[in-house]
Amino acid sequence: MPAGGQRILVTPSGRAPRIKVRKPSFGRIGGFPARFPPREAGSADLLVVAEGPESALSIRQATGMECWAVFGVGSWGSAPLPLDRTVILAPDRDAPGSAAGRAFRRAVFRHRSRGVDLLIGDAPEPEGSKRDLNDTARRAGDRAVRAAIIAARAVTDADMEEPGK
Repeated sequence: MPAGGQRILVTPSGRAPRIKVRKPSFGRIGGFPARFPPREAGSADLLVVAEGPESALSIRQATGMECWAVFGVGSWGSAPLPLDRTVILAPDRDAPGSAAGRAFRRAVFRHRSRGVDLLIGDAPEPEGSKRDLNDTARRAGDRAVRAAIIAARAVTDADMEEPGK
């Protein structure tokens, strides 16, 4: 099956529509992130990976860095993260005990076990709110998004969960 993607549906005013499926996916999305190149050549030492394309594009707009979107929490673990550069993961602010929070921690464990150099760039949004850096950009602007990426932190044991546990 060829690589797929997501359609991001918006109203004429730019808001999310009030429908059940706002981001219909097509094709195979797991393992095939959307890749948005850096604004300037030669700035490839860091890669930022976000859950959704809106967050990835907000990060790229604010920082100029290369950004990928994995198209949902279920695709964090299958993203082909590189071993030769530092990767900043920019997850949504899901509750740690939620299915989404646990899926993210399992993906962090998997990528760290493979030897990926990881940092985590938390959105300055309430934990459990499901908000992301796109929400931060809309609320507080590019400067707040840049600050979150610059403040990316080292992965701790609390950020990882071994699959099957």
